[in-house]
Amino acid sequence: MESFTTAEPLLRTYPERRLMAMMNRGMALQGLGRGDPAIAEYERTLDQVPRGFYLGQEVVLRIV
Repeated sequence: MESFTTAEPLLRTYPERRLMAMMNRGMALQGLGRGDPAIAEYERTLDQVPRGFYLGQEVVLRIV
């Protein structure tokens, strides 16, 4: 879990990779059975996704 948190600021110059790290953190939380924190992470990721970017729809599908 820490690796995703550590990677996020390191990837600030690579927005797509940073967003993927954020989404992967949500997926890891979900895999650990931590649904509420996973949804919070997905929502945080979604807030950062540019309009029309493909990752936005994938994040929405994970929330639903």
